[in-house]
Amino acid sequence: MKFTVHKRDLVSTLTKIQGITSSRRSNLAITACILVKAESDSITIKATDLETGFEGIFPALVEIDGEVAINSKKLLEIIREFPEENICLYESENRWIKIFGGKTEFNIMGMNPGDFPQLPETSEAFFFEIGAQGLKKAMDKVTKIPPGGQDDRRPYVHGVFFEHVETEAGTIVRLVSTDAKRLFLSDYFAERTLPTWESCIIPKKGMAEASRFMEDDAIIQIAVHGNNLIVKKPTECMTISLLDGDFPEYGDLTCPATESVIEVEIHPLLMTLKRMSILTTEMFKTVLFDLRNNTLTISASNPEMGESMESLLLDFEREPIEVAFNPRFFMDALECIDDDKALMYIADKENPCILEGITSKDFKAVIMPVKY
Repeated sequence: MKFTVHKRDLVSTLTKIQGITSSRRSNLAITACILVKAESDSITIKATDLETGFEGIFPALVEIDGEVAINSKKLLEIIREFPEENICLYESENRWIKIFGGKTEFNIMGMNPGDFPQLPETSEAFFFEIGAQGLKKAMDKVTKIPPGGQDDRRPYVHGVFFEHVETEAGTIVRLVSTDAKRLFLSDYFAERTLPTWESCIIPKKGMAEASRFMEDDAIIQIAVHGNNLIVKKPTECMTISLLDGDFPEYGDLTCPATESVIEVEIHPLLMTLKRMSILTTEMFKTVLFDLRNNTLTISASNPEMGESMESLLLDFEREPIEVAFNPRFFMDALECIDDDKALMYIADKENPCILEGITSKDFKAVIMPVKY
């Protein structure tokens, strides 16, 4: 195998797929590699961690057809620092791969391309077009909740619920994520009519990779086919294996009691929470909300470090409420609301708090209180 390719194409692609090839989901050494196939006037690059797969076709000057498996991280490090814009890759004997151009030359050991896992077949999938940036924005909000631990057998805490919701105003792509302590719901109002698809659970890691994949695009193609979500561009494609299991019913959680509403300014509350969280640790990771007399007082107490307190004025004339929350959960939620003010629904210290924008209704957060 021998071909010449432009440095720009390789650096861009290899950077984009490092999250896949550096994944710990697979114990197979071959998944730390990319599979490169050269034929005709292009190269095909594939990557997979057995859950998320990537395939892209790029122009190249191919002198000898062939196929090699190369360590993705080392290849990126080499290509990124390469002094020449056009780089030649040549496979010699015993899977040694020569990377050269100008006065620079590297020789690295490849692996057997026959050991590279097969990627899912996508040719029969039914694709529909969707605005990439709107969907990416919704994805980035719900993936602020990280996947559950490896010992957690509940599939829904490792994934994002992906569903189609039809309303009078049009089609909504709804993404819902939870770790059982909080729930984020993000709606993307599609610019065009979309076909229905069967609701499914997408792994959070795969969704984060898909978000990076969509970074520079206006329109992409999507399909739910078999046990995979497929995200497609003209010359690149990403497949994500779906999670088995059911997502819990969440509808009632996101419907707050209107009499419990409190209007807050997002920036002052966010800054207060950041300051009050300075003294929190993994063992002492809560802050106390004290609502009374038109004032919200947020305080933190850590026996190992000290105490802090700060007050905000707001409209609150009900019976006093004291309730504890994880401040990180609140900060993550507030950063997702595209508004200057938020509606905060707090009924008492037993029920969850619901957060949403005062005018933007495309995001909701449900945050469970902490016992103190």
